[in-house]
Amino acid sequence: EDTLTIINIHLEIKCTPKEREAQTAEILAHIKHIKHPVVMMGDFNAAPEDLSPTSAMRIAERTIKSPTTWLNVAVTALLPQALIINASRFVSNFTKNRDDPLAPDIAVIAPNPLHPLFQMIQNFRFSDGGAFDFRGDSGRAMNGKTGALANSNERDLKGFKTSWSVDRPISFIGKYRLDWVFVKSAYLKDPYNKDAPYRMAPHFGETLEELNTGLKVPVSDHHPNVVDLPFKEPKFEEPAPPPPAPS
Repeated sequence: EDTLTIINIHLEIKCTPKEREAQTAEILAHIKHIKHPVVMMGDFNAAPEDLSPTSAMRIAERTIKSPTTWLNVAVTALLPQALIINASRFVSNFTKNRDDPLAPDIAVIAPNPLHPLFQMIQNFRFSDGGAFDFRGDSGRAMNGKTGALANSNERDLKGFKTSWSVDRPISFIGKYRLDWVFVKSAYLKDPYNKDAPYRMAPHFGETLEELNTGLKVPVSDHHPNVVDLPFKEPKFEEPAPPPPAPS
């Protein structure tokens, strides 16, 4: 209980999400036998695609290998409303996945390339049975948000708050949540068990976008992320009930 291991992650961005998943699996294999609290955080480069410099040949190769491409071809060949169907499916899937790697992964029809990586981390167990904390409590998360990972990673109106942006984003286009925080408290066996202790568990995970962008020279091209880890079981008072409505 007097030891904390901090793992600074920096996965490769010039590769596919599947390859980043393999990199993470190798890291997890190395840390599996740690029995004390663990913080695994940093730049997971969790983009939904390969962000390496591209070419027409590479784009063509990726397109041909994608099962979704052939679904689009089949819809175009068989249905007269193909343009509307394919366009609406693209928009709805983009909206589903935006800033949320935990969104459902529906193979071929509505894939989420990042979902397998986060599902692997969620299902991972250390040799002592410990798990990474995926809990989300309104009283322990920024802005009172709930949902998976809300205690350790700041949630936004949709998904999670982005931590990196291209130089000239168009609204939310060009913004990504690349950086993540995962915490093993050593007291949690089920990632979502809210009856388990909260000692050394993540609280109030926050992405400091305003701090970073408000500086003349930003700290980094990625916004810093912070999280609180209480050394003892935190005591939160239950909020007072609202006053009765006037009669």
